[in-house]
Amino acid sequence: MLEEWRATLPRIFQWNDSDPPPVDINAARLRAKYYGAKYIITRPFLYRAVVEMKPRPDLLMNVDRDPQEMQRSGSNSSGTPSGRSMKPEQTLSTADARTVIEASKVCVQAAMKSTVAFDGFIAVGQRPIVTNIFGTAHAQYGNMLVLAATHNSWLRPLVPREDLVRLLDRTINFLDTLAPISPTMRANARILRNTKEVIVSGGNTLPRSANSSFTGK
Repeated sequence: MLEEWRATLPRIFQWNDSDPPPVDINAARLRAKYYGAKYIITRPFLYRAVVEMKPRPDLLMNVDRDPQEMQRSGSNSSGTPSGRSMKPEQTLSTADARTVIEASKVCVQAAMKSTVAFDGFIAVGQRPIVTNIFGTAHAQYGNMLVLAATHNSWLRPLVPREDLVRLLDRTINFLDTLAPISPTMRANARILRNTKEVIVSGGNTLPRSANSSFTGK
């Protein structure tokens, strides 16, 4: 349904996933909503891959495909892998594991795209016009925690360090602009700085907020 909605957009708002962030605010808002929805839809698969399923690094090379092609193929997935209840480290069939990994790749790409959806608009010196700037900032903060946790797992190839550090830097800068009027944003920026230090140093212990980003603890 999400892909069908995207296909009905007027030509002026059509885009390829490889396109840079738009400078038009309406186009930026549409992309932010689209990628945000795709992230939420596929996040349970990423949770399963990072937290529950037995690592299958042998299958990671098979998902190194064009992001846009993956978005389309992901929309035709047969659904949730077999086995409604899983215990940690439970082994999936190769077919189910591949489905989970492919959906995880889509989730990671969507998190990255939704995070930078407004960057083109901001780059030309315009103020982002959104319903709740603090909600937008907190969502981007959450994206960074999930990406950091993914990078710190066996799915690290899906979140290259240089891309993660770049996204952390831009998100920290964004949160810093709100820090003077929001103690929450100031605390979020501090957590992301600590997360970046761990990522850059190659450490394995992320701040608690990042390690619990999937479980909500």
